[in-house]
Amino acid sequence: MSGAAASAITWPEKVGTNAVNATKCGITDLYLVDGDRPQLVLMTIRVLASWATNSDRLITAYPTSKSSC
Repeated sequence: MSGAAASAITWPEKVGTNAVNATKCGITDLYLVDGDRPQLVLMTIRVLASWATNSDRLITAYPTSKSSC
């Protein structure tokens, strides 16, 4: 899950911000591909990661079906 969290934080497709709680969240799709045939996508997992903007700490990361955070 750490690689998925890094993807959602570094290259999010959607970003949400909560100024009151000083948090941000990002959602991205993680593609698992075949090692021998990288063009073959085996599975797609949507990942949500939430982190604090005042301390740069990861709060949580988990698979989700949501399209916004």
